[in-house]
Amino acid sequence: MLSFKPFKGIHAKEEDIKDFPMYSPDIYSDEQIRMKLRGKTPSYIDLIKPIFFKGESPLENRLKKIRKRYEDYVKDNLLDHDPASFYIYEQKKKSGETFRGVIGLISVDDFEGKNIKVPSPTNETKVNGFTQFLDTTYLQTNPILLCYESNSKIEILMDLEMKSKPFIHFEDEMEVSHRLWRIDNRLKLSQFKDVVSNLPSLYLADGYYRLMGAINHSDKIKDKK
Repeated sequence: MLSFKPFKGIHAKEEDIKDFPMYSPDIYSDEQIRMKLRGKTPSYIDLIKPIFFKGESPLENRLKKIRKRYEDYVKDNLLDHDPASFYIYEQKKKSGETFRGVIGLISVDDFEGKNIKVPSPTNETKVNGFTQFLDTTYLQTNPILLCYESNSKIEILMDLEMKSKPFIHFEDEMEVSHRLWRIDNRLKLSQFKDVVSNLPSLYLADGYYRLMGAINHSDKIKDKK
């Protein structure tokens, strides 16, 4: 049986939601990154901006500054903290293509126990880089994408939940619509947990280096105990 658990999400305040998220820095030009770094409102790129100052100090020092910036965001009450929750996330492109899924925690033991199928390894440099990011910042900001064979029970649960108003809804710079529903009702949490936990297996669709980085980080935490 898979392990699937809710988590206490942390996100931007409602007034900053539209400007907070961003795509992977890799898709932006240097000039676009510089423009984003000039923003005055709280944002993800403002939170991680020490990572871009490559000539300033060693990577580890820059990662420590990211952790410090996050702590300052918390101290200044710039972030909202949710109770233990699952989330339904929907993304709709301008073309009409729509994607949706459930967000929750999966145990690294499920990957090591082969309950989750993983493709052949790629790009060990990125794995090591993300491991170092997690080891220093303790911020899991980069989820992975898992898929499963069609399951009517999950579809029904999502359909029912999505009849209510999303607690986050915005359109990004690429004109992609994002909607998020938070599930923190005890009965609903149990329903989602049971149906996902009983799936025969999951398949990694995207995020190999993020997955392996999380596993490496988890192993180091276990070794410290």
